[in-house]
Amino acid sequence: MHISSDIIAHIRQIELYTQRLLGNFLIGKNKSRLKGMGFEFDQLREYYIGDDIRSIDWASSARTQSIRVKQYLEERTRTVCVMVDVSTSMIYGIEEKYEKIIWLASVMILIAAYSSDKVALLLYSDDIELYIPARTGLVHARKLIHTLYMYKPKKPVTSILSISQQLSILKERSLVCIVSDFIDNTLEKAIKTMVYRHMVCAIRYLDTVERLLPGKGLLLMKDQETGTQSYIHIPKICNGSVSLLHNRIQTQNHTFKKYGVPIFDIVNHQKPAHELIQLLSSSIGH
Repeated sequence: MHISSDIIAHIRQIELYTQRLLGNFLIGKNKSRLKGMGFEFDQLREYYIGDDIRSIDWASSARTQSIRVKQYLEERTRTVCVMVDVSTSMIYGIEEKYEKIIWLASVMILIAAYSSDKVALLLYSDDIELYIPARTGLVHARKLIHTLYMYKPKKPVTSILSISQQLSILKERSLVCIVSDFIDNTLEKAIKTMVYRHMVCAIRYLDTVERLLPGKGLLLMKDQETGTQSYIHIPKICNGSVSLLHNRIQTQNHTFKKYGVPIFDIVNHQKPAHELIQLLSSSIGH
């Protein structure tokens, strides 16, 4: 697979951005690691010759009048599946929406890789179009990002429910990060199916024009996934948004809240910051 020098340079820029983002996050939070790396506390025990003196718990030692050390268990490597909607609706908008989706998914892949998590990539429409199993390491992460930038979507229609019924390809309990606009009538059934076995988080991308269309009158609408056209009447509401789209977002929010799925919204040029890292490095999945 030939990759142009422009794409390679662009991916390098994404890596540098993610490194800076993670560096600022760790400095700001005074943390030495992200969740998913290193060790977790197990118990206190007596000191044995050869133990690292840095593991001594001085408070406990003073109380018990004997040297006590903290014993740790190595944390299980987490599996993160970045699941990207490549249906036609993701190409809608004045801005190059699909490019922003790819950029966002790439940052998420790198965050997982830098956290020593195993990361998989799943591209879907109404079927799984491409799946690359989870592995650790930056070489694997770069392969996934290269794939994202070279991939050509095949189908126009979305069905998250169809995909949720095929997630047996994930051999272990995983953190499934869905990047989509979630324009799908099967959303609730799909989320209900997914959360039974996996941890799920939603990253919703909406173009500005999807939130701020004309406030009233008739509007010719074209379904990007089916190609059908129809006129709809748009009632005016106080913030000038289309009530149909407003209600769709509220319905999605209700579904995510009902099943305990955290959601992160991205609009146009907004770039993921500390909140997205916190979403991926939190206790979800542990």
